[in-house]
Amino acid sequence: MENLSLVVFTVLGQGAAGMAFVLALQGLSRKEPPGGRLTVSYSVMIVLLGIAGMASLLHLGQPFRAINVLGGLAHGSPLSWEIVSVALFGAIAALVSMLHIRRHPLANNRVLQVTTAIAGLVMVFTMSRVYNLHTVDPWFSIWTPVQFMMTSLVLGFASVITLDAMHSTGMQWMRVGVTVSALLTFMSIPLFVLFLGSLPGMTTILADNGLTMARCALLAVGALLLGMPLVNRKYIPACSIAGVACLVASELAGRVMFYDLLAFRIL
Repeated sequence: MENLSLVVFTVLGQGAAGMAFVLALQGLSRKEPPGGRLTVSYSVMIVLLGIAGMASLLHLGQPFRAINVLGGLAHGSPLSWEIVSVALFGAIAALVSMLHIRRHPLANNRVLQVTTAIAGLVMVFTMSRVYNLHTVDPWFSIWTPVQFMMTSLVLGFASVITLDAMHSTGMQWMRVGVTVSALLTFMSIPLFVLFLGSLPGMTTILADNGLTMARCALLAVGALLLGMPLVNRKYIPACSIAGVACLVASELAGRVMFYDLLAFRIL
């Protein structure tokens, strides 16, 4: 599909923002020496954001066009603010990651961790504003920012859980977090479908398409695999990795469907 680069950009970028949020929660609940697990977590977050950034530049055709887009800041252009927020979040996240790699005492500064999380959430919000278009009814609703934020929470908790478990420092509350986030996302899907069905020109065929069913199935399987240790108290690395893969695939499927809704714009 022609919007595949945007699918990758939004899903991975929001996943990175979710990781920053979960890592900030961890930082507020406990203090760890810089390096080790946190270095890996912040490095993965930077990699995800880097891939997302490259995908967004591909959508522009020529990367240097991003500079031209910045000219819209004076007019309050949502796209311009999105680029600024991505750059700001990337810069702060890269700084924190570098501090952890160098095992600098400031790496665990809680103000810096919270600032990184806030920058990530602001980035997710500015992403949603880009799609707040009067000409595209399916996008012009509260469901757009809700879906983007839920993607951040689901992928953020899932990624940090998996990385923590590999270092034997996983926390039960994070498994509860990903389970609850996945459950809320699962519950929001039929509500979003009902919203789509209420729009002029939309049909029940859209509500029952293969992408929606695939997303629900992958979401359920992923949450089950990641939440399994809450029941049997046994961690199986392969299950955790498979769970993350299912959740990422679920969010990608949901985002493909989101961009497919562009076909229902008002002419």
